[in-house]
Amino acid sequence: MKRRINKVLLIYPPTTVEKQYYVKLISLPLGIGYIAGLLKEDYDVKVLDATAEGYNSEFTIKENPKFFRFGLDYPQIKRRVEEFSPDFVGVSCLLSLQYPAVSRICKDIKEAGKDIIVAVGGTHPSFLAEDIMHKNKDIDFIVIGEGDYSIRDLLATINNGADFSKIGGLAYRNGGRVMINPRTEFIEDIDKLPFPARELFPLERYSTFFPFWALPTRQKTASMITSRGCPTRCIFCHSSIFWGEKCRLRSVGNVIAEMEHLIGKYGIQNFHFVDDNLTFSSERAKEIFREIIKRKLKISWDAPNGVAIWTLDEEMIDLMKESGCRQLTFGIESGSQDVLNNIIKKPLSLKQAERIIKYVKKKKLITCGFFIFGFPGETRKNIEETVAFVKKIGLDRHIFFSATPFFGTELYRLCKERGYIKEDFDDRYFEAVSPKFDTQHFTRKELQKIIWRLYEYSILKNLLKHPIIFLSIWGSIIRYKLISLFRSNANGKIVEV
Repeated sequence: MKRRINKVLLIYPPTTVEKQYYVKLISLPLGIGYIAGLLKEDYDVKVLDATAEGYNSEFTIKENPKFFRFGLDYPQIKRRVEEFSPDFVGVSCLLSLQYPAVSRICKDIKEAGKDIIVAVGGTHPSFLAEDIMHKNKDIDFIVIGEGDYSIRDLLATINNGADFSKIGGLAYRNGGRVMINPRTEFIEDIDKLPFPARELFPLERYSTFFPFWALPTRQKTASMITSRGCPTRCIFCHSSIFWGEKCRLRSVGNVIAEMEHLIGKYGIQNFHFVDDNLTFSSERAKEIFREIIKRKLKISWDAPNGVAIWTLDEEMIDLMKESGCRQLTFGIESGSQDVLNNIIKKPLSLKQAERIIKYVKKKKLITCGFFIFGFPGETRKNIEETVAFVKKIGLDRHIFFSATPFFGTELYRLCKERGYIKEDFDDRYFEAVSPKFDTQHFTRKELQKIIWRLYEYSILKNLLKHPIIFLSIWGSIIRYKLISLFRSNANGKIVEV
């Protein structure tokens, strides 16, 4: 294949959500932001974030009415492709929930121009590359895992007519055969990557519609990472597989330079550090916070993906507070030490967690915790221990999930081995709240009741303790639910796609 690639379009697809929870997340997709930043010097690059641009547009999904999709509709996306007339389109697919939409978008791209080269990337296609390449002829390439240099090398290879077999982390076809080049290397020095090309995104959207898992604010907000990867091998997470088995750190100077760039160019006042493990290197994290203080950056920040409790100490928390931290989120997952040690494989001590959380609350930071229910082997006693732990430690906010066997995780392998994944297991609608399988100790309905009751407890507690935060977070969900109900009644039904 030899073509001249000049115009590149990167698409983040619409997002699919389960109706009963109605949580609409939005955050600048840093993955394609980094890729755009790397490519823009050599190509005419445009970005289309269909979720952000169509945030208020919602569509019931005909094949599964329990879900809805929000974002630009398919004709709008196709029209944008036709208007730009790209030579190459890269489509992000972070979640299994997004794949049906991604598949349709790829089909529409080929209809818009049969010579357009289409590539997809993200966690879902990375773990199902061979299957997708066999089934979906509208996709020419799949970028497996970390995509920055692979996309760059792919475009150069297409332009030069060279050999695709030299590109690590790439799925492609050769004479009708699907070829998979394994990813053997990761970007060791991520300081060398340009900052994400934020100027190509609708930045005002990300400050208007804040992510549910972050604290609301009227300040201009930006998400950023200070590292890639996490060496902890929790069975439900595929970060260490997707990003590699070690945490690759940006230098303190590089992190602060991006923050000052965002403050100076865009007037950013609030930051979301969305690392998988922000504080993996305790000393480097402390140095980042010290530098924020030293430079008198007037900002606020939080880490909505969670911080590892076992990396924290009192000095770290003091520095976090002084540097502008408003909320600390902890991936606790279970209140049973047995489950943490022997099922989840998470290096977390509940006694240490209690001590750290107590100190965080003393510093008057908002506390939030992630908890997961329904792991294979988890007993009723284990669940009761988690419920008791939730109520004992007195967090300000809680987010409860069911154990979800995402492709590529150890949890998926276990569920397959134990026969929990049945024939009716619909992997196209993989959200993380509703229970997906029965275990020897619980049915899905029983687990669902536990999760709902804990949410009722959390919402009531949040309303009584932090009414302003409650209204900011839950009020937006209630408001959009009422808007959807009005649309449904006015139009007979929400548009089905």
